[in-house]
Amino acid sequence: MDIVINDISEEFLSQNVDSFIEILHRVPYEYWVRDNFLKSLPYKYKLSIYATTYGQIVGYIIASRKKTIAYIHKFMVKKEYRNLQVGKRLQIEFEEKVKENGLKTISLSVIKTNSDAIRFYEKNGYTMEQLKTDHVNKLELILMKKDLI
Repeated sequence: MDIVINDISEEFLSQNVDSFIEILHRVPYEYWVRDNFLKSLPYKYKLSIYATTYGQIVGYIIASRKKTIAYIHKFMVKKEYRNLQVGKRLQIEFEEKVKENGLKTISLSVIKTNSDAIRFYEKNGYTMEQLKTDHVNKLELILMKKDLI
């Protein structure tokens, strides 16, 4: 399987937002809609990337800069493409983008009961920092962090 990682531009995201939403809405508790995806955020189009195979969008990382940290808002891989190295490839490319933009830390939040995602992040060098509550779903989240060398 040929996985291609690309930068997300504002124009590409606007034209393909439905494909991004389709991947997201297969996951319980996800509430992002078109406006969430298209919201302007610092460094969003310098950090965000997507993966394709055979021309189909199969995963993405939507990120921005929060102070001196790269924050991942959404890291999604289509269910049928999980365990095929799509997430790993996205993670590696994302870390390079973070470094290119002069940032040294990545942070994200994950639902506390999402053990598969937590395992993935821990396997890729993230550590658990603290618990917090999602303001929309009132779910417990774990704030995770990775320092890049």
